[in-house]
Amino acid sequence: MGADKPLFTVFTPTLNRAHTLHRVYDSLRAQTFKDFEWIIVDTGSEDGTDRLVKSWQDVEQAFPIDYYCLPGKGKHHAFNHAAAVAQGYLLVNIDSDDACVPEALERINYHWFNIAPEIRNGFAGIISLCSYPDGEIVGKRLPQPLLDITFAEAVYIYRLHQEMLYVLRTDVLREYPFPECDGCRICPEGVHWHNIGQKYKTRFVDEPLRIYYTDQSSLCRAPRRQFSFPRRCAHKRKLEEQIAWFWKDPLNFLKSGINYSRYSFHLGVGIKKQSADLKSMSSIMTWFITLPVGLAFYIYDRWTDR
Repeated sequence: MGADKPLFTVFTPTLNRAHTLHRVYDSLRAQTFKDFEWIIVDTGSEDGTDRLVKSWQDVEQAFPIDYYCLPGKGKHHAFNHAAAVAQGYLLVNIDSDDACVPEALERINYHWFNIAPEIRNGFAGIISLCSYPDGEIVGKRLPQPLLDITFAEAVYIYRLHQEMLYVLRTDVLREYPFPECDGCRICPEGVHWHNIGQKYKTRFVDEPLRIYYTDQSSLCRAPRRQFSFPRRCAHKRKLEEQIAWFWKDPLNFLKSGINYSRYSFHLGVGIKKQSADLKSMSSIMTWFITLPVGLAFYIYDRWTDR
């Protein structure tokens, strides 16, 4: 955190969101804490996003705006690129159809430096709640104002299966880059956050600092089988790497067993290889007992996507 570098890098991945990207820009201009830069990583927009960003760059004096193009790549590639070029100590991910409250960076700064200096290096960052534009909380409140926990504890003990605002140390994101695979446009983030949580805790705060919009995206409308490869990988990694948490949230792992076989079938991976690709007995048993349901979902997908 040198004197010539900002505390925060706000990172926004975007793809054909020129009609919503202004939400991020307007909310950044309204921030009460000004020590930040904004990095936009465009993965192939064809809607004039580049011209829109250039118009902001030409007039904006309060904070720098950097624009990068990675055509044909996915959000995980954009994340890795942003972490590589970011000047800020903490990286704030605000999606291109969302916004943040005016005090967001000010409150994150407060919470980060309220972590005792002698233990701060053991924390990956700050995670806060989201609200809808009308102020309603997305998901549920935390049981207390602050929780110093790992990602796994957040999911399997506190059941925080919801949209949140992620603010992570840039050096931690460089230490744990997203796995990159040619041809994959999505890489589910949950399993990756769990890997970070094996070394670092995170401070969860019971404040809604991100404004979450529910606009329909092209990804939501795409056939489920279109993204079978990354989804199969994500559920496989979850069964392999997090199965020790099974009894804290059995339904969660049973769903992964179902989806592992479901997306395996979409890829033409047969039952024998599905079993062979799982290494632990616990993950194999979870997959096996959910196999008929996974097959049923695969058949349903094929029928509805015709």
